[in-house]
Amino acid sequence: MKKSVKLQRMAFYLVENGLFSWLCSIISTSSRRLTEDQKSIFPKQLALVLEVVNNVISFRNICEWLQKDALEQLMEFSSNIFKILVGGEQLLLIEGALVNQILQIITSVLRISQKRKIFQPHFTFSIEGLFHIYQAVHKLDCTRLGSNSASGLKMILMNMPQISLLRMDPKRCSGFLSWAVSTALEFDSRMIAKESHLGLISESDEEHFDESLTSKLLRWLSASAILGKVSLKFDCMHLRTSERLSGTLYSLLEHVKNTRDDNSLQEFGCEGLLAANIFYLQQHLQSSFMVLPVVISALCLLLFDALISADLFHSEGADLAQHLSKIRCPEEVNPAWRWTFYQPWKDYSLELTNLQKMDEVHACQTLQLVISNILSKKPLDLQVLLPQDIEISRVFEWERNLIRTQDSNPQQKKVSL
Repeated sequence: MKKSVKLQRMAFYLVENGLFSWLCSIISTSSRRLTEDQKSIFPKQLALVLEVVNNVISFRNICEWLQKDALEQLMEFSSNIFKILVGGEQLLLIEGALVNQILQIITSVLRISQKRKIFQPHFTFSIEGLFHIYQAVHKLDCTRLGSNSASGLKMILMNMPQISLLRMDPKRCSGFLSWAVSTALEFDSRMIAKESHLGLISESDEEHFDESLTSKLLRWLSASAILGKVSLKFDCMHLRTSERLSGTLYSLLEHVKNTRDDNSLQEFGCEGLLAANIFYLQQHLQSSFMVLPVVISALCLLLFDALISADLFHSEGADLAQHLSKIRCPEEVNPAWRWTFYQPWKDYSLELTNLQKMDEVHACQTLQLVISNILSKKPLDLQVLLPQDIEISRVFEWERNLIRTQDSNPQQKKVSL
């Protein structure tokens, strides 16, 4: 079998005739034995099965066929190896290489699932499943040599942002966020050091941060916050298309304010934790302007009650309202929005002019100061900000970056190779 699947035609024939179902029965039997008896469950046999599957899904044509017609076979197989990942600690401690193979397969299935059409069945995990993945990977890394945390985090970020993240127990949420943030920062730090050693990055290369694991985590957490808070306040489907396309962050917050029901609101205790982690990641990724409006939208929704209590939506908050009106309504509110791991989803019907983009970034960076004051429990007064504070926070950094870009590329043209 191991030799047969290395030939693409043979592998495709086997997949068409139930290879995954047959292998799934083997995994299912092993999983039941693991539940009933804590002894080893044929680690060598399991390793062979995982290697066979990894070889099969390495063929592009097979992946395209699965994506179009038969991903359900691979979903069932992935569900079974997921049970081993979260429940087979003793086996995985003996055969540490199995962890990486399991993570590779599940990540590949999630990647294929993201490419499916919206009306097709998709493979994804609930917030409880993602929490079990975090626990399993973190525990295994703490009890043996080697690290799979980065692979585990990538697999988690392949899933849709989780509305239920705000409803988690604060203690569990804190543990998950601490692990995710530290894992992303450590992974990116190693990658930067490695690429710098090989001479692959230059000082002017800003795209590196846009594609970093930390940036992906920031997008995922921000989207989770927006979807979670909006779903608690109102059904986004009730927004008319015209309102959504012409709406701003200010209009969204006004709508949330007008539709809020103080008697029905529930405090889950995770808003502050999530806001602090999102703000910390954004401060770390100073050059990540592409996702800045989404981050500010998420923070404003998470800190909505603080903004309301400070009465920032009335005359004394006119300056803040003006800044909020320059930021687009987050795209996550659009029913057509979909999460993508590799790059932010973009609505091309909402293209802004260069001047509008600069105004939006400037408004976002100004609001960062207000949010910083909220998180640090400082007085919410825009008048107390000193010029030094603005300079340190890089509010007007976009102007200097724009000048540098224009100077370095006076007549940038497309070149076809």
